[in-house]
Amino acid sequence: MKVAVIIEGGVVQTVLSDQKGVELVIVDYDTHDLEEEEITTILGNKSYIYGGIENAEVNKEQIDRIFRDAGRCEDNESIN
Repeated sequence: MKVAVIIEGGVVQTVLSDQKGVELVIVDYDTHDLEEEEITTILGNKSYIYGGIENAEVNKEQIDRIFRDAGRCEDNESIN
């Protein structure tokens, strides 16, 4: 299974996967500008949980391109 997290401007924009059924929790330890009611504790650290993304968007073609562009596979190799 391959997963790519797309971040722009320090904010998670989307999560892509090559397979269905990927559940995720996005944890941000940078809580200094947040209201106290937005902060929780994860693994003993003050944290913010992104609420807008709970499942990865399945897009095998984009995952293959991302991994190829990142040098994670040969140009002609398909990611399985």
